[in-house]
Amino acid sequence: MFSQNQTNTETALQNPIPPPTHETQYRAIGLVWGTYQPQEKLTRGRMKLSEQASVETVLLGRAISVVKKYINLEQPHLWVVYPRTRQKQDYLHLQIVGIWEPTTLHESSQRAEQLQAETVSQVNSQAGYFSIRGELIFYSEVQQKIIIKIKRGTSEKPTFFKLKLNGTLPDEKEKLGWFWDLDAQLKGEELVVTKAQKISPLTHQKKPNRAPKKQSSTSSKQKENFSQKSPKPIPRRTKSRSQGKKKMESN
Repeated sequence: MFSQNQTNTETALQNPIPPPTHETQYRAIGLVWGTYQPQEKLTRGRMKLSEQASVETVLLGRAISVVKKYINLEQPHLWVVYPRTRQKQDYLHLQIVGIWEPTTLHESSQRAEQLQAETVSQVNSQAGYFSIRGELIFYSEVQQKIIIKIKRGTSEKPTFFKLKLNGTLPDEKEKLGWFWDLDAQLKGEELVVTKAQKISPLTHQKKPNRAPKKQSSTSSKQKENFSQKSPKPIPRRTKSRSQGKKKMESN
């Protein structure tokens, strides 16, 4: 029988991107084959994908220790990354969360060696594959532009981010506001949708209308008193009777 460590290693080797845990699980994750080139700091740099293509990349905390201890950054590796779209500049940005490399899993058993031989070539063929799952909020068939809204976190107040992809979707009557499961391929510096499946509609809870502010009793009484009081008439200037008599006597 295999130990728990061997079982975990086998799962990690065979599934660098595991299947979704439920039908509407949000996520954006992928695999890229390239050389990570840090710039001023280890945590910021670029991922060199080929001689022509490189993508802005950051190294997240959970992967820093592994990179420092075990990874030769002069060699290309298969990286597990989160894709993001820089909203203002509108370009792809990668976040490294791990590296798929059997030697970093600290398993020296014969079974791990067998798994390495069986699966390395298979997983390496998946380089450039991305799994994108979320709500479709924008689609233009003419521009071949797709924007997916992805929820991050499971708390009562989750955060969201938007990811832009290129490609087209199946000819469906209703697209926007539905949860979609997309497969994408990294081509150059862009994510291109290769497979798309509409899962289910999403219902958004409307925010309750705010109750009108209550007026204080003093202000309401003041308004009532003001409405009851009628405006005073402006007196007209009239000539006095004495002045009229004097004019008649003079005549």
